[in-house]
Amino acid sequence: MDEEDNEEEWIRWCQVEDRNYRKLSLCKHAEWPRKVIDEWKGCILGVARCAGPIALCGGFGWSIGLGIEICTPSGRLLSAEGSMQLGTGVNRVLTLGWDERDALLVVQSNGRVTKFNIEGHILDTASLEAQEEIFDAAITRKGQIVLRGVKGNLWSVSYRNGKLNSRPLSVAESFLPPRRVYQASSTIAAADLDENQLEIFLSCAGSCFVVLSPGWLKPRVLDLSESISHISLSPNGELLTGALANGTILVITKSGPRIVLQWKAPFDLSASRSRQEPDQLSWCGNDAVSAVYGTTLVVFGPKGEHATWTVSSSTRLATESDGLRLLSIGSVDFVELVSKDTERVFAVGSTHGSALLFNSVEVDASDQPPDSRFLKAMQRHSAIELLMEDNTIVNSAETCLAAARHEWTIRKQQGLLRSASYGFAYADAFQEEAGYTQEPSEGSTALRDSNLFPRTATTLRVLNSVRSGTPTVLITAAEFIELGAAALVDRVSAFGDDNLAFRIASFCEINPEEVITRWAKRLIEKDRDGETAVASKCIEQFEKIAARFPHFTPPYVDASHVAMRKGRLSLAKLLISKEQDPARRVPILMELDLGPAALADAVASNDLELVWDVLENLRQNQTIRSISRTIKERMDPVGCSQAVASLSTLLRRSGDHSARLILYEETGHYSEAVMAELERRLSDDSVGRRASSLRNLASSIRNKPGYKQQCEFEAGVIVDLANVALVGADLERKLSFPSGTIQDFSSSDLLRVAAIVSQSSATRTGVLKWLKRELQIEDQRFIFICVDALAGEDDFAGIRDLLKITGNNPATGYMPFVRACLSRKNFEEAAAYARMVKNPHDRARALAQCGLGKEAIELATKTRNSQFLDEIQTILISAQKKLSSR
Repeated sequence: MDEEDNEEEWIRWCQVEDRNYRKLSLCKHAEWPRKVIDEWKGCILGVARCAGPIALCGGFGWSIGLGIEICTPSGRLLSAEGSMQLGTGVNRVLTLGWDERDALLVVQSNGRVTKFNIEGHILDTASLEAQEEIFDAAITRKGQIVLRGVKGNLWSVSYRNGKLNSRPLSVAESFLPPRRVYQASSTIAAADLDENQLEIFLSCAGSCFVVLSPGWLKPRVLDLSESISHISLSPNGELLTGALANGTILVITKSGPRIVLQWKAPFDLSASRSRQEPDQLSWCGNDAVSAVYGTTLVVFGPKGEHATWTVSSSTRLATESDGLRLLSIGSVDFVELVSKDTERVFAVGSTHGSALLFNSVEVDASDQPPDSRFLKAMQRHSAIELLMEDNTIVNSAETCLAAARHEWTIRKQQGLLRSASYGFAYADAFQEEAGYTQEPSEGSTALRDSNLFPRTATTLRVLNSVRSGTPTVLITAAEFIELGAAALVDRVSAFGDDNLAFRIASFCEINPEEVITRWAKRLIEKDRDGETAVASKCIEQFEKIAARFPHFTPPYVDASHVAMRKGRLSLAKLLISKEQDPARRVPILMELDLGPAALADAVASNDLELVWDVLENLRQNQTIRSISRTIKERMDPVGCSQAVASLSTLLRRSGDHSARLILYEETGHYSEAVMAELERRLSDDSVGRRASSLRNLASSIRNKPGYKQQCEFEAGVIVDLANVALVGADLERKLSFPSGTIQDFSSSDLLRVAAIVSQSSATRTGVLKWLKRELQIEDQRFIFICVDALAGEDDFAGIRDLLKITGNNPATGYMPFVRACLSRKNFEEAAAYARMVKNPHDRARALAQCGLGKEAIELATKTRNSQFLDEIQTILISAQKKLSSR
């Protein structure tokens, strides 16, 4: 935007009722492609909100081959491969629109909906399962689509879960569309509601206007004198405007619906025309309607007052929430509502404090004589004093900041910022001098937002950068606030200016992950340097951004995907090697057919499901022996062990025992192989077969290379298990049990079985002696096991029989017998054993535990140890409680 064009733009303000509008020249030299210029008047336009990309289809949608161009707001072509081709049939393009993520939606007359990215690549398509031709369609700001058939049926199309989904809309009655007056006229509009619901507005045959809302039981109809030829919905979705054949323009509120304004064009605009309807009809912001009659643009407000501008005959209208974008072959203009802050500063005769502050500070007197500079300083001082007295200096400075955001010329922005700076500086000095110690009152000069100035400066820095970038983004301050800094960064990057996108991200402290991803994608697709050079460029840029933004994750995975799609496999390997998260590396490595590396990363990620996925994939293409050798050769010992454990679990689940043995043997995990084989052989129900199988396994271990060096201990244990199994088989015969009854394999288990199930005292004694001898069980262990087993069955006679084996002086003493009887609360039996305890101290404790207080006290007294006597008394108290509760 040229400086001289807008230095005195207030002169060109046009008043409409109680507000002012101004027409700004944003771009004097539009860059539309030649094809677009040739078919300009017949182009169907889809303009994204907030100075977004523009899609164009020539010939009122009948462009040969259905070619669509995507351009920037200044006309520069963005489509990656020129025109996007949808087909060569007779299916006309009805509507073009954009969603919130700058994805293009194209609706054709056969019901086909196609979604493109900003570079023109197809993302998804959806087609209606209907024979009815589509008459018209509407696309909401969130990207939801409503299609209207020639018979009045309605369908909705939305993008959910990564796919376009269509469904018919159930309506109480069908409303036929009106006769089409213009090829590009719209007879349907739609507004987004909560939870992906839609409010639909229809211009219908039979001279009526219909509103369909999810909360209503039936449609609401507004009867008119004739049909509306074209309807347009305000950006906030509250009002609609439409033109009748007699030239009347209606403004309709959706509540009701009802007509709130009927506007008729002045006679001089329609007298020389063949038809009375305007050539174009659109909204200028949310509360003013614009219409084009030939080369005259009319904007009228809620009360019907209007203003006019002369425009090019090729001008096309595009509504924004804060104004109206005027697109023509040679230029791009913008009609906007002049903000109240701008009016307060610049309106002729304004007495607002901001005007006084600006006028006293703005004039630069440095090149004037000393007397003039002195007079100017006095004027500024007087203005500041006046504002300080009125306590409006902070408010005036804030108004200057707000006005600065709406200015397009840097010189005027600087003047407004300078004025605000002066105001804030004087306010701060006044506050310090006055010595405020309490919260000041509303409107006081002490009230001020200290972050407002830097926020405004950042906003202007961003706006000036994108307005002067290549390509130019002609965005207003209000549109920037509506769009958001992050979305603007993504849009600038999509327009192809990655350096500018990085700068904006830095200004606004935004994580530029999507920007750097898109930059890497373009670099990989277009840079024909060597793989190492391209990888170095990507890595250098990623690391630079990571140093600036702590939470930035370098997109090595996305860049590797792009490299693979372009067939640059070596580049993909170089990039993925820099990814720090092993789990994120795995999918790329699998696609690159680097199974061992993928397995190593899966193991390192500690994600068992991921390990299994990799192993399952490897098993489809390789034998288990090959996988095992690869694991051993390519992985370090720790990773190898982890991979073996994971693969073993997978094989165990599948029941492939032989594969497990191969895995263990090939990777040198002989102990695990022995345990796996031992587990299988121990599952045999027959004790005899089990014993023979275990002896053979032990022999095999001691003769096989590898096993012999690592598994000598395991072989000894297996021999012991085999011996125990043989003894178990003999025990089955001695006890007349059916074969396979005894399934326990330890010597302790066999002792317990023999002690419990023997039918007579003599048999039990004989069997226990035999087991003790065969299993070479030590005396103490033998007594502990048998006493515990018999006490558990309350077989106290059996406990007494043990003394026939051990003699009257058992190796453990009698304390185990005492404890066993006490555990079953048999105090009489316990007392008998307590009296046989040899050690006086232990005997006293045992007697006390049995509740024999007199005997215990006598023994304790003989020891002449007062501490021991106290201990016995404590034991007696506990024992008495147990006896009383028995």
